[in-house]
Amino acid sequence: GCAWTGSCLPACNMIADISCYDSTTITRVDDDPSVSKEDAVCGEATFHAQDYVTCSAMKGCDGCVTTMKSDGSSCLWLDGFGEGMCANEGGMLGPGSTTCADSV
Repeated sequence: GCAWTGSCLPACNMIADISCYDSTTITRVDDDPSVSKEDAVCGEATFHAQDYVTCSAMKGCDGCVTTMKSDGSSCLWLDGFGEGMCANEGGMLGPGSTTCADSV
């Protein structure tokens, strides 16, 4: 297998809690034989980097959860960190949410 975390690894299970793209689990290839697994891994990493830029630029929960990532899912709101923050994925700071708490 080929896994990418910013450097090449044999598998994603070698580093915990970091984005990793594994040639055995990539789904965006859509069984297109013209796309190599290695190209798919690099493509997935590129999508992730674009999503990071898009989501982290959002301010406020409403703007965050209505912003779509490259796969069509919404960015995630992480509450409880100062004013909160928008992210493209959960992780050590929690799973994030696709909904906003009602304002009181």
